[in-house]
Amino acid sequence: IDRKTGAVWVGFESYNEFWRYDSGFRRAEEHGAPPVMSKWPENEGPEAMTLLPTGGMVTIAETKPWPKASGRGGIVFLGDPVQRPRWGFRFTYLPPRGYDPSDMTVLPDGRMLVTEKTGTLLLVGADGKTRTPVSGIPAVDSAGQGALKDVVLAPGFAKNRLVYFSYSEANAEGNKGVVLARGTLADGK
Repeated sequence: IDRKTGAVWVGFESYNEFWRYDSGFRRAEEHGAPPVMSKWPENEGPEAMTLLPTGGMVTIAETKPWPKASGRGGIVFLGDPVQRPRWGFRFTYLPPRGYDPSDMTVLPDGRMLVTEKTGTLLLVGADGKTRTPVSGIPAVDSAGQGALKDVVLAPGFAKNRLVYFSYSEANAEGNKGVVLARGTLADGK
């Protein structure tokens, strides 16, 4: 979600496309299939994505690397990927073994919070090289479609340090549901 305009971007894995919706999420304004995403297999495309402070976007594939690479395929777009689909370049995200990224958001200082399906929230350095697990995340039921999913900074994050996130949990009867929670990011933990 663009904090300035309220526009909403959605990545569709099966089609490797981005759609941009109006601020009320009532109608699609534009959509496009960036050529740099054409090599992602069906249902393995843009899983984790976030807008950059510069107006660009970062997205990471659900589970697949680029051909002849390890890790997860990622793309940095230097502008709106719907308006400028050819302004993107590839990179490789190397998550810890057994982890699959499901969402991410950029902190004001350039670091990123990346949620991993199994229930780890990683604080990734602005250089992309350091990864520190954030403590205090509840137990996540990651079986099947369960995961630690969305992560977004609260309005006023610079002052209140609040982060909202969603995750799957099972109750005593084994029924699974999604929980919306919030926590305070303190000293990068």
